[in-house]
Order: sequence, then C-alpha cells, then structure tokens
Amino acid sequence: FPSHDRSGLTEETSKNNGIHHLMATTLGKGYKGVSYEKLKEYLEDKSSSLNGFGGKNAYGLLMHGLSENFSELVKHFSGTLLEPTVLPKFVKHEQAIAIRALENQKEDPVKQCFQEVHKMIFNNHPYSLNPIGDVKTLKKLKSQDIKSLHAKNLKQKEVLITYCGDKYLNEVLESLKTMFNKLKPRKVSKVVLKKYKQQPRFESFIEFDREQTQIFITTPTGGMASKENCIS
Repeated sequence: FPSHDRSGLTEETSKNNGIHHLMATTLGKGYKGVSYEKLKEYLEDKSSSLNGFGGKNAYGLLMHGLSENFSELVKHFSGTLLEPTVLPKFVKHEQAIAIRALENQKEDPVKQCFQEVHKMIFNNHPYSLNPIGDVKTLKKLKSQDIKSLHAKNLKQKEVLITYCGDKYLNEVLESLKTMFNKLKPRKVSKVVLKKYKQQPRFESFIEFDREQTQIFITTPTGGMASKENCIS
C-alpha cells in the first residue's frame, strides 16, 4: 500500500489547494483496461476494498482483502497505482462533494475555529490550507492535472509499500515483482523542511447567529526535547 514521500497537503499551494484530496477520492475508480464498474463488481464479489487516502504529508492507496485472492488483488492494486484513468466525470462528482463539504464547514463553529487556528499558527505554510481545498481552486482543477501530478510522483518520488497479513515476505515480493519492474529507480531526495515563523499573540472572533460560544485558547509548545506540551 504505497504512499509518496512528501506529498499531500504539504506540497500544495493556494493555486492547487485540494488536488490531493481529489486525487485520493478518484484514484480507485478504474484503471487502463478495467472500468470502475468492473473493478467495483470484482471487489464486492471478493469482499475486498480499494480506496485512496490523503493527508498532510502523503497520499496513496489502501487495499483490504482475503489472502486467498492476494495475487488477483495485487493486479488490480498495481493497475490502479500505475495507470489510473481518473475520468472527468468522477472528478466533477468529487469536486461537487468537496465544495458541498466546504459550504457545510462554514456553518460549523468548531470547524471554523480550528481552521482559523491553523491559519494563525502556520501562516503561509501549506498546513494553513484546508485539506479539502478551496472552492475557487477546486473548480479550476481538471482530470489531467491530477493524472499529471500522480505520474510525476511515480517517476520522481519515493514509494513506500506496507503489507499486513499471513503471507511470507518472499511471497509478497514475488507477487509485486511485475509492479516493481514498472517503477523505475529514482534518487532518494534529501528532505528539506519548510520552516514557518512563530506567530505573535493573536485574537480572532468569528460571529455566528446562534446561541452558543466556542472558545479555543492555545499556547506555543516547547521544542522537540522539551517536556512542555501545547495547552488548549
């Protein structure tokens, strides 16, 4: 189950915010030679699942299934990873869902509170962005944007694969050999951390026409070796 090193929200900007969320929700919807409908039917028949995931530092695919179907499942997993179709109709569908979720967040005091905190703490760092994306940005993203970024990551970025089950390592590696052969060797890039400037004291008020109040108070945390914790 691969995830690409230093991808996800940490690689986004205000110009493509939300692209990894769309990528995670569309990657598992068919690949070259296998339609989404055919793949879905197979997975349901084998009591299996294949879904994309996205986070702050990575994105990838997660597959669950029975060991007896491992070899077949690997073929679908490999096809989805290496040659996803990312059809425009699925991208538009996921865009609509994401935009609806963002609209719902505007009515949620807790969501708004935490998003404001992220903006304050991380300032111009990617972590200040909404993981789902921005309405204006989401509307501009196309199917080809997602496919191009994923293809670029497959060629240049590190790929991590984890397995949990009752098969021995040599069996797993043998089943994954075909997929490995299609992934060209890549240089291990040095991780360059994106630093953010610690922010001074801030106060922010978000008004809602409702009878409740959300108060979020936080103090800066200590360094990595410090015993101090972030208090909220």
